[in-house]
Amino acid sequence: MYLIEYLSAPAGQPPTIYTELALGSTPEEAMDQADTHLPKMATKFGAQGYRIVDSNKQCVGIGPEGFLSTRWP
Repeated sequence: MYLIEYLSAPAGQPPTIYTELALGSTPEEAMDQADTHLPKMATKFGAQGYRIVDSNKQCVGIGPEGFLSTRWP
């Protein structure tokens, strides 16, 4: 099981994380899902990137490619 955490960090406001359950069974499938959903999450919540988290709460992927991982709280 993987979770997709979308990061929204509007200027001057604390970052907010929106979570959805990944439907795939691998980190790669979860990243494909996140890449597909990111534009919708950007429009709806202002999401700028995502990370994939496994059942042990370990980050196994960050996107989109080139997104700065240092922005995560």
